[in-house]
Amino acid sequence: MRCAVCHADGGPGCTGEDDFLRHINGNKHAGLAQRGAFLGLLPNMAGVIPRLTLPKLIAAKKIWECSKGAAAVRPASHGAAFSGTDSE
Repeated sequence: MRCAVCHADGGPGCTGEDDFLRHINGNKHAGLAQRGAFLGLLPNMAGVIPRLTLPKLIAAKKIWECSKGAAAVRPASHGAAFSGTDSE
């Protein structure tokens, strides 16, 4: 698993979800990302973005997806609420 922030240079990444969870909560990631949080995955050596199965990572990904959507949406003049989508 390759963090979109810390492994963008093509580094090897993490060996699994537990390792990736430790990574996104670690000091290196917090320093580069300006915070400790899930900020995306890059494709692995096989060109695939791994599916997440660890509940804490799934929750972190959903928070990230919602924050991306909320930042991109501007309030409608008629006051409609943004409902978001579930891409999982």
